[in-house]
Amino acid sequence: MSDDLLKAYVFSTELGLSLVKIRKEMLYTKGLLEAAQGRDFAGNSGLKGLLEDLSNKADGAEDALDELHYFMIQDKLDGTREATPELGDGLSGKAQHACHAARHTSGNWLSCFSCCRSQDEDVAAGDDVHNTHSTSNAIAMSVDHSGHDGKLPFDRVAMSNKIKQLIEELHSNCTPVSDLLKIVSGTNPQQHMPAFAKRPDTSSEITQEKLFGRDAIFEKTIEEIISVTQSGKTLSVLPIVGPGGIGKTTFTQHLVNDTRIKQCFPDINIWICVSTNFDVLKLTKEILSCLPATENAGNRTPNETTNLDQLQKSIAERLKSKRFLLVLDDIWECSTAAVVMSGQNC
Repeated sequence: MSDDLLKAYVFSTELGLSLVKIRKEMLYTKGLLEAAQGRDFAGNSGLKGLLEDLSNKADGAEDALDELHYFMIQDKLDGTREATPELGDGLSGKAQHACHAARHTSGNWLSCFSCCRSQDEDVAAGDDVHNTHSTSNAIAMSVDHSGHDGKLPFDRVAMSNKIKQLIEELHSNCTPVSDLLKIVSGTNPQQHMPAFAKRPDTSSEITQEKLFGRDAIFEKTIEEIISVTQSGKTLSVLPIVGPGGIGKTTFTQHLVNDTRIKQCFPDINIWICVSTNFDVLKLTKEILSCLPATENAGNRTPNETTNLDQLQKSIAERLKSKRFLLVLDDIWECSTAAVVMSGQNC
């Protein structure tokens, strides 16, 4: 067996493995491109160029996968196994790999056509050679006079080799991009913030007059808050969670402005917009600045300190024996609320 034929045979057997590898490599590539999306690299022409190259390579890989998918669909329509990723380790699979290798190296697309028929039409072990040749002739006769049947020919060996090269190209492009992104993020942390990080501030003022489709859950929430406050129990946290854009802020605005809620919390109502730029010291100062000073505090301004412990003690002092409503809006991390509320025994 010649070296070219042997290489072609190996490439044919590796199509399934290469398909798995390139799909994983594509996921990693997309992750890098999405991580870079929204950042400002105007002053880094090198990184911009690498990202463009990586994006082009990803597009090329997508095209190759689309091409392979086309032939896999064609296989289903024809009942063949030309583009089947895994042909198995049996004699039938090995024969098909040999057929593809011979076809690729010789360029003869009909010489071993019988090897690549539908699995249901594979020649049984007991069939004689005469029957095999007869079947090949029958298939060959179905081709029109121009020598083509109107379908795109599939070169399994070339496709496997192409995908393998794309894997290497993607990997070699991903490595420098990943390294540079880490360096840029380390020297300029602000660039690490995604595009959605700059979100508008919110307040307790109602921005949408009508609350649509939330009447039942709205009334249930009101009843729960009233029930807890009237029983003298402490309602620590009432989470309102869900994907962005479904109306959580609007729901909460209507909630805190409802007359019944205002009666439950007549003295202290605080609305803090946390958003993605989380700074526990800044938020603690905001909460403290919204609280009325106690007589014991006098003219002191504890929120001028940068000591988190002192700030939290000042908040606890001002909230002692008081019922209050604190809204932390636009939270993207579950741990954020826990950090803000730590040290508060209210």
